[in-house]
Amino acid sequence: RLFAEMKGLMKERKWEEAEMKGEQTRAIYGRVFGEESKQVADVWGQKGRSLYFQDKYDGAIELHQFALNLRLKLLGEQHPDVSNSYNHLGLCYNEKRNFDKAIEYYRKALSIRLYNFGEDNLDVADSYHNLADAFEQIGEFEKSIEYDEKSLKIRLKIRGELDPDVAELYNSLGVTLVYLGEYNLALEKHIKAINIQVKLYGFNHPDLAQSHSNIGDIYKYMGLYNKADIEYQKSISIQKKIFKECKNECINSYMGLADMYNMMGNYSKSIEFYLKCLDLILADGGEENPDYGIICGNLAVAYLGGNNIEKALEYSIKSQKILKKLLNDSHPYYALSMIVYADVLNKKGDFDNSINCYNNVIPLIKQSLGENHPHLGTVYNILAEAYFASSHYLEAIESFQKGLIIFKNVFGDVNSNTAAIYKNIGKCLY
Repeated sequence: RLFAEMKGLMKERKWEEAEMKGEQTRAIYGRVFGEESKQVADVWGQKGRSLYFQDKYDGAIELHQFALNLRLKLLGEQHPDVSNSYNHLGLCYNEKRNFDKAIEYYRKALSIRLYNFGEDNLDVADSYHNLADAFEQIGEFEKSIEYDEKSLKIRLKIRGELDPDVAELYNSLGVTLVYLGEYNLALEKHIKAINIQVKLYGFNHPDLAQSHSNIGDIYKYMGLYNKADIEYQKSISIQKKIFKECKNECINSYMGLADMYNMMGNYSKSIEFYLKCLDLILADGGEENPDYGIICGNLAVAYLGGNNIEKALEYSIKSQKILKKLLNDSHPYYALSMIVYADVLNKKGDFDNSINCYNNVIPLIKQSLGENHPHLGTVYNILAEAYFASSHYLEAIESFQKGLIIFKNVFGDVNSNTAAIYKNIGKCLY
């Protein structure tokens, strides 16, 4: 009964009460079954989940590892409970952005689940999706799509088309396909998600709002700004019906609109929406929020586009300061804030410092995203342009070539990114 009460308190996000109930349960189970028992291992695992949901990943890892050790000793390597421990460890390492470790544990969980249940099992589908998420994070988009398609195939077979997780997988595939520039195929996936969500929930549901925002992103990247605006407005309209004031729930769509106006060169409108996002975050709890730092970086880019160098510098410094404090030096968002700062220095003509900044950020991106991520290719390209602007042509060619290798690996030979770099290399040689 106490264990069930602990789970119930966790669902209600009453963490302190759940912790107390969990400790009571562990003590009783320890006396009745012994400290090295399956029942006690289950409590350690549940306590680990509680810490995970509170973003306390180091503590969660410690407890899941404790549960894993007990389960391995009591149940053996191929027991389903062991696979659950491996899976939870993978989730924790994924949140810590240690993707190699996450993938290692996800694969161990998958192997055990396949051994016990075969291919047609929802836990197997979850493992495939977790692997897809990790591979997307490190820029291995084709592997991500491969695993999500496996997960989707299983869920369609077991649950059928009208299932929330099926809709989520269509959205996940759509987001990943955007990274590969497959906009029409991505659009197809998001529309499938919307059709399912409408049948399941009607026309006013947060998941449906997110799907419209995803489609807005695709139209934005395709340069179809009128269509993008319609989708973002649909998303905002749904959120306002659900949440009345539509504060944090609308930020993604406001961000999409701000990005869209930035891409259109309408910097004043872009700045207006970014500032609106900042106001919403401030009203909800202040600047101690990574999203606040990220949006400050976006604002810096918009001000830079409008040639307001001083404002761009102000917000780029603010972005770095907030993200360094709240995240860590190896987090990709902090790395991106450094890139924005370097861009501002570049625009000021301070090429030596901007080049130094770009070179400093490259190891951070390699550490957090891997050596084959398109963000790294973009940084090499920007660094090369800074070298070119300061008449360091050999260094520019070297950086362009590094970016080219990454873009060819990710996108293939025939792609706008690779074509642009070939053009830039030719400019250096000329």
